[in-house]
Amino acid sequence: MRYSTLLALPSLTFALFSLAGGTQQPPNPAALAVLKGHTDAVESVALSPDGSRVATACFDREVRLFDAATGAPLRSYAGEQGHKGQVLAVAFNARGDQLATGSADNSARVWDVPVSVPVKSIATPGPATRVVLAADGKTLAVASGDGLVKVFPAGEDKGAIELKGHAGAATHLALAAGGWVSAGADNTVRFWDQTRKQTAVRLAPGKLVGFAANANSGTLWLATADGRVQAWALPPQPIVPMNVAILGSGRVVAALNVALNKGQPVPVVPAREWSAGGAIAGLALSPDNTRLVTVGPGKECGSWQTGTGQKERTFETGGDATAAAFSKDGQRLAVAGADGTVRLFTVGDGKLVGSFPAGGTVTELAFHPTAPQLGGTLKNTATVWTVAFQPDQPLPPEFGRPLQSFPHPKAVTSPLFTADGAFLTAGEDNQVRRFRIASELPVKTLGHPTLVDAVAFDDTGNLLATGCHDGVLRIWDLPKNTPLKTISAHVVTMPQQVQHPIYAVLWSPDFKQVFTASYDKSIKLWDVASGNLVREFKAAPDPKPEEPKKDEPKKDEKKDPPKKDEPKKEEPKDTGPPGHRDQVFTIALTKDGKLLASGSSDRTVKLWDVGTGKVVREFANPDLKPTLPGEPAPSHPGWVQAVRFVPGDQFLVTAGAAPRGRGYLAVWNVATGQRVYGAERDLGAIRSLAVTPDGTKLVLGCAPAKGKPDGEALVIALPGK
Repeated sequence: MRYSTLLALPSLTFALFSLAGGTQQPPNPAALAVLKGHTDAVESVALSPDGSRVATACFDREVRLFDAATGAPLRSYAGEQGHKGQVLAVAFNARGDQLATGSADNSARVWDVPVSVPVKSIATPGPATRVVLAADGKTLAVASGDGLVKVFPAGEDKGAIELKGHAGAATHLALAAGGWVSAGADNTVRFWDQTRKQTAVRLAPGKLVGFAANANSGTLWLATADGRVQAWALPPQPIVPMNVAILGSGRVVAALNVALNKGQPVPVVPAREWSAGGAIAGLALSPDNTRLVTVGPGKECGSWQTGTGQKERTFETGGDATAAAFSKDGQRLAVAGADGTVRLFTVGDGKLVGSFPAGGTVTELAFHPTAPQLGGTLKNTATVWTVAFQPDQPLPPEFGRPLQSFPHPKAVTSPLFTADGAFLTAGEDNQVRRFRIASELPVKTLGHPTLVDAVAFDDTGNLLATGCHDGVLRIWDLPKNTPLKTISAHVVTMPQQVQHPIYAVLWSPDFKQVFTASYDKSIKLWDVASGNLVREFKAAPDPKPEEPKKDEPKKDEKKDPPKKDEPKKEEPKDTGPPGHRDQVFTIALTKDGKLLASGSSDRTVKLWDVGTGKVVREFANPDLKPTLPGEPAPSHPGWVQAVRFVPGDQFLVTAGAAPRGRGYLAVWNVATGQRVYGAERDLGAIRSLAVTPDGTKLVLGCAPAKGKPDGEALVIALPGK
């Protein structure tokens, strides 16, 4: 977008012309949602491809993300890692999972957008009950309701291996002593080596509610619903009945060996056992294997020393304890209660750091390996919260704020973060899902020599076009973080160098070309591969000054006779309506790429034939008078700052400024050029505009209205249809 609010650039004075008639102003559509939070002009707005989210860029240096339906704020990209200057442009990529922004701090940045769609889903043969990550950080093992444990090398379906054995659902799964350990509804615990061979089958001590081990541990911890906790040494040793020695017979030993050889379950001698003192719901094992936390009994989680079985302290929960998890360094413990509250403690001293409402009963918890984030499952939803804090300092206001939520069609369990920060869940709908957690920091920062007024992604999201105040179009290779092409699109070198700012950039439908609109009154089309100019949509020629009248000859003075043989010289005329007479702020293409609409500070909207570069239609406002002889009336009473086609391309929406600090909004019939709606609005100048994918609503970004300090963005119904 243009930077005209900051720099007095226009060559055509922003004059306010009188209305031609006394037509009655049509009623303004009511706001369906007001997107609050900005404190200055909202310079740019963008809609996600599915229309569910709105991104806003503001002069207050903030970029904000909103729910388009409710207006609820979802995220703010600001602060220490945000832009240091006014934000002038914002755009979504085609997937809707990233934003690009341009700013007066001479940079363009790329940001993650929190989305609920998984980046990958893995189908399981039955309802997924547990998902566990192998030591390589890539291989996944999944337990499912049909009794299978399935191992996915590198997290891919190709080469998946099935571990068969359980007669009922496989309910628990862990990685221990270099192999997999699973437990099932058939009351067995099964052990598998690195070759995926079943090495042992043991009887569970009862109905299991807790199952914990670490990859570097030689101990498996189990808990039953009645509160019994057992430690099994690995590999597990079977019980040798005492009557073998008494009878002095080998018959019982022989029977035991037969059971072992046939893979039948046998009891285990636990290395350690104690009672938690009541019913419990689960276990959490510290990464260094020194502490075991029981989820319960009652409204507490108990911490036990694994070496001695001694209880060292309790951590209170707001309701009956439902979940617990250690951070990767073992220094923090998160617990959840049936009252829907999550609490964070420091483990060493048992002090409460803070608590927050989770929005429901949390069934399981998991910490991010490196970031201050906590994931949890709540019935049919998984959520990730921020849990950053500084010791001995007041809690930051964002503590406990949901970063992202992931709705599931059925019950969800087993939250898990990978080493690279991806978030996994196991679903009752036979799916393991992998989600990307959107970072709150910019994932790319692209430096420019001056202000960045415009940004636009290509269809892949790997290329970003930026329009800069130095008149240069840059095409960035985002994976490589380098400019792929640099084009001096609106730079004049003769007789001296003049750099004309680029206010808008727009990809062609095939994403092989880019349009640029500039302060120099022109629009240009560029081939991305070669950097060559394809076509120029030229500015109108300057009006010719009136020639002074020649003195009339005196009465007695004879006129020279006309020369008979001298042919009359005719200057070639450029047929058709002229181009713009002042800076071009905004452009939009029809879906087929054949027609281009543009808006300017000359107060006109024009429609161009892309194939010829000629103006094919002008949009004259019936309420305004022409400003130049022989030309139609302007389209707006003030600058035209945004143009967008309604899906289907039958209508064009235009927005901009009006006298007395107001905004102006119009809807035009593209085929006829007739205005079907036009009205001033008490919003402040409308700086930006977006149309929802279904064509029923508009998003407007506005400067502060007269007498108001803050700008705003709002969603309204499309008027005039």
